[in-house]
Amino acid sequence: MRKLTIFASILALSGIALTSPAFADGAALAKDKCGSCHGADGNSTDSKVPSIAGFPTSATMDSFEQYKEGDRKGDKYKPSNGDESDMNTVAKALSEADVEQIANYYAGQKFKTASQSIDAALAAEGCKDS
Repeated sequence: MRKLTIFASILALSGIALTSPAFADGAALAKDKCGSCHGADGNSTDSKVPSIAGFPTSATMDSFEQYKEGDRKGDKYKPSNGDESDMNTVAKALSEADVEQIANYYAGQKFKTASQSIDAALAAEGCKDS
């Protein structure tokens, strides 16, 4: 019975976390600052832009820091529904609190594998070498 009570408490608290103002702010920031390239849920539909859904918060925050400091160079990119930009410019424009909210939001999203075509003959040839 005690395990059930603990489980129910955790489940209830997780629902509170997902509807908290910080989560809502993270979703709004992600959509506004990142959604036109990475997708509203972090799953990009463009092969030139990585999907970031499900990435750990710390990994996303580290990437932002690298872009902000210039340790990592972002390519210029123009989405079909937005202005041309790059990750260095985006990272410099966001506060650390904004980045943390965005990172937390995307960490909670489900990663979806992209569909892609394959050359079955080439794949079969590669399997022969194994």
